[in-house]
Amino acid sequence: MTIYKKFKNPSQMTEEEQQKAGAAAIGTVVTFFIKPIIVKSLWNWLMPTLFGIAAITYWQAMGLGLLISLLFKNHNESN
Repeated sequence: MTIYKKFKNPSQMTEEEQQKAGAAAIGTVVTFFIKPIIVKSLWNWLMPTLFGIAAITYWQAMGLGLLISLLFKNHNESN
């Protein structure tokens, strides 16, 4: 039994599958860098005004996003 059953070798993929995989990879990278900007903007807009909490930097927002994903996402993707 293999744990790689849902992954295909790119040479065995159709052109459409390769395009979907490429789009998914680009989407993942863009999301990785854009999500902290959104978190930072929302935090710095709301938290200091509402609760008197200090503003955060891009890297702190990235760390906060990582912490949230570790705490609240289900990483057990066994089918």
